[in-house]
Amino acid sequence: MALGVLFLNQVDRSEILVQDPVSILFGNVLLIKMADIYLMVGLLILIIFVTIFLYKDLHILTFDEEFARISGIKVDVLYLILMILIALTTVVLIKVVGVVLVIAMLTIPAAISNLFTHNLKNMMFFAIIIGCIVTFYGSLMSLNFDLPPGATIVISLASLFIVALVIKNIKQVFVKSI
Repeated sequence: MALGVLFLNQVDRSEILVQDPVSILFGNVLLIKMADIYLMVGLLILIIFVTIFLYKDLHILTFDEEFARISGIKVDVLYLILMILIALTTVVLIKVVGVVLVIAMLTIPAAISNLFTHNLKNMMFFAIIIGCIVTFYGSLMSLNFDLPPGATIVISLASLFIVALVIKNIKQVFVKSI
């Protein structure tokens, strides 16, 4: 990131339009163009395609790399595919929520669903549903209260995670007392 700031400093701002560094760090939904939406849809289709066709191998790889190697799975190739998909997703998300909030957008829905299920398929399904609903809710809240959308979405996700954590703890206490 520091190297990026140095490069940005070397650009002659009278010759080209430089994107505001704050929008890079924290995202700006207003900067999204139709081409970006097409890119997001294409990436989504690619991720769904890869997940469907490589689900079993990805499942084995993510839980036990050594077993995957013994099973004959090309771990290095599969790992490279997984990292490329994560990198592409991160790059696309940066435009919407910024560098700082990308990790939260990628991890909090999965963490919430992990509180209530340990089945990978269910966890992926619930994480997608949670991510979509909370992103829609956070976007509406940002419009209603004139707040930055990326931060509002992540605060909504974090709030839901805290509520889910409290519910799970209350449920565990209740089940132990019976």
